Amino acid sequence: MHTSILRMYRIIYVSLLMVSAGAYSAYGQDTTATDTTATVVEKKIELDSTQTLSEKLTQLFTQFYNDSLNAGLCFEIAQEYMMLGRNAYALRYLETSLRHDPTNMDVVYAKGDLLLAMGKRKSAYQAYLQIMRDFKGEAYVEKIGSRFASPYKITQVTNNSYNDILPSFSPDGSKILFQSDRSGNWDIYSMTLSQGEGSIVKLTNDPEADENASYSPDGRYIVFTSTREDKSVKKYKPREIYYMDNLGKSVKKVTTSYGADNWSPSFVDTSTIVFASDRADFSPHPFWEKSSSLYTIEKSGSFLFKIFHHDSATSRTDPRIDLTGRKILYANNKNGHYDLYMGDMEGEIDGTNLTDSKGNDIQPHMAKNGLFITFSSNRDGNYEIYKMQTDGKDVTRITYDDGDDLFPQFAPDGNRILFCSGRSGNFQIYLASLDDTVKPSVSDVIAALEKKISSASDN
Repeated sequence: MHTSILRMYRIIYVSLLMVSAGAYSAYGQDTTATDTTATVVEKKIELDSTQTLSEKLTQLFTQFYNDSLNAGLCFEIAQEYMMLGRNAYALRYLETSLRHDPTNMDVVYAKGDLLLAMGKRKSAYQAYLQIMRDFKGEAYVEKIGSRFASPYKITQVTNNSYNDILPSFSPDGSKILFQSDRSGNWDIYSMTLSQGEGSIVKLTNDPEADENASYSPDGRYIVFTSTREDKSVKKYKPREIYYMDNLGKSVKKVTTSYGADNWSPSFVDTSTIVFASDRADFSPHPFWEKSSSLYTIEKSGSFLFKIFHHDSATSRTDPRIDLTGRKILYANNKNGHYDLYMGDMEGEIDGTNLTDSKGNDIQPHMAKNGLFITFSSNRDGNYEIYKMQTDGKDVTRITYDDGDDLFPQFAPDGNRILFCSGRSGNFQIYLASLDDTVKPSVSDVIAALEKKISSASDN
């Protein structure tokens, strides 16, 4: 990944702690308990002294005394262990069931699900691949495919050897803005969607970094951040906010922050800009460790207003204000990771937590109709694009790829989501069509699984 992309990951610094329910000394072996009730023996099964069998397991093992080669019975025992959260024993009985009947794809599927839950991704993908290559694979294509392939048509918008990131739509949806390092540093570009990359126009041409561009609601102006006034040789430079006309002319500076960093600007209306800044944190820490707050300012540089006066030592970022101007959507790491919140512009404390997932939920964008939110999250591993209702309900995963998918934005019609992805090695721009669903084929799922297996591990 291009080193300068790291600055775009300002808010993606929270490392996930993988919490395991038990310790495993070897594949399928639990070293934290001696559950001899689950040991397959010919004549006798002894109850261990630390864990008792459930009533259902007691019944199943009573049958098992006289029918230890019954594959279906082994599967039932495994399912009961899974319900109890005793995964190592569940896996043991799934494998025993498959030794007696290796053709039962329901058991193979359950094994794949269990391995995935245990963090053994490579083995899980191999189990799913076994199913898809079986003559019964067609019956599982939707169930397995929904985990590894997007149900929506995804089109690549830019295709080159550079990095194109942070795309945003024009108000009429005909053009996009994005930043690219194709000239050796970050500059702002525009492109007409219907005409493709041949219509790309370079809007800024400065030796420093121009980033975070988006249009005003009337399409006349473009707001962006830049380090253009910092001529030092520092690796990380604080950004100020600027705006220009939609042709890249008449650049005007909005903020003067004296070393503070500013990012994620967007127009609230034709004159007001909302943004995130660490200007209230005077600690000596590097900027990626500082707390940040949300502000509005007139594009003239006047009337700076801090949202949520009763600040806490957390970082709020990625602000978006709804069309009414009364609600603000943003990301906050007050719980140790980033969740999405919806609050009142006039409020003094944080709003309602909409996501509360185990991962980082970041970079939210609200549909123009105010009904849906799209965002990026690493709740399932790497960063993918999701959609949900504005109350946090009905979360739908949009993308499925090993590369990080970031900075999503709804089209004005609400039927498409623009985003950038590192799936091809460098970052490019893609478009997901929400009104164009596709059902993956067996070959599509096999290809996706083979790709995942090549890079996955059981660690």
